[in-house]
Amino acid sequence: MRLCVLGLLFPFALTALSLPEWLLPYPGASASNQASPGLIESTYSTKAKPADIVAHYQQQFERAQLSALVNDDGRGTVMRASAAECDLMIRVREQAGATWVTVSCSEKSAASAQATYLPQSPSSAARRPLPRTPAERDAYTAQVLADADARHKQRIDSMSKYDQPVYQDARPRPLPASSGLALEWPSWLVHGRGADRGLSVVKSTDQSRRPYLESVYRTGAPMTEIYNFYEDLFRAHGYRVAVAHLSTGSTLNHVTQNADGDIEGSYSPNGIGNGSIEIKASFSRFYLNEPITVRLRVEVHEPIRLPGR
Repeated sequence: MRLCVLGLLFPFALTALSLPEWLLPYPGASASNQASPGLIESTYSTKAKPADIVAHYQQQFERAQLSALVNDDGRGTVMRASAAECDLMIRVREQAGATWVTVSCSEKSAASAQATYLPQSPSSAARRPLPRTPAERDAYTAQVLADADARHKQRIDSMSKYDQPVYQDARPRPLPASSGLALEWPSWLVHGRGADRGLSVVKSTDQSRRPYLESVYRTGAPMTEIYNFYEDLFRAHGYRVAVAHLSTGSTLNHVTQNADGDIEGSYSPNGIGNGSIEIKASFSRFYLNEPITVRLRVEVHEPIRLPGR
């Protein structure tokens, strides 16, 4: 099923993956499953509290003798575990008076085992105690909300430096012998979870004969996860994220799904006006449930030189 403008029906191959038989939705909920190569996603909504949903899955993980990492991502609770069948990620979000649950079962691969995630802080990696009584569930919910508020405040505070006025000299100062503007692939610029291959960097030129480096891979990870991964990655290495977006596409049957997006990061090691390193991560799919193509591009913008200077 084709996304975006055309909205036509096309066949697509389904993955051989299957959700673990022991992993059941919250009692009374009716889940809708979607499959694509390397990924199965099961979604549903319920009136139950998020803490009850989390406790439900924690109990199933314990019965299956699996360890689960539970943390707050600023929009809700995320649970991760590695089952024999696949890598599991469960997202629990509270919205419009209901709790929305997405269970992702992604294919295990050598690429996904590489260290591509940003290190977690000890507080976020610590496993939360299993809420069993109403009082414990209320305390758990209060803690999740407090963590979300703290994360939001931290993000806003970290952005306050970009609210300050910037004054630059009319004449850019001379570049030092080592300007830090070499066209090189940063060692920290890696692929996200579920990549179908390792990074293969190719050098090319655009229509203006400006050289750039590029690497492309595909993944079955959710597009919002890819977006958040590269946004955090850019900021963690001092890049200013000035352009970012996500957009959806629809089929003729009015099925809406994330279709494309991109994030651009800029780093000026010698100050504004003295050149910059630009990195862009773009991601897209053309058909419904198709794996996402991620394109990473690195280029250098030379210093601005005024006429006659």
